[in-house]
Amino acid sequence: MHFPSSDGTQPKIWLDKCHYYFSIYSIPKSLWVEAATMHLERNAAKWWQTYKLTHTAVTWQQFSADVQE
Repeated sequence: MHFPSSDGTQPKIWLDKCHYYFSIYSIPKSLWVEAATMHLERNAAKWWQTYKLTHTAVTWQQFSADVQE
């Protein structure tokens, strides 16, 4: 099963798919941001490149909220 990718559209649906993936494969919560951001594409990947310059030690809760803004 492939990890869901995101181009920045429909963030709530993408985050739900991420949760299903994390649950199915028992991914530790400490790795959720790293796992998810590896699968960002196009504008979402560009957003992440800028975002991580000013946000360190990002939690999944913070990341999820910011992705949806």
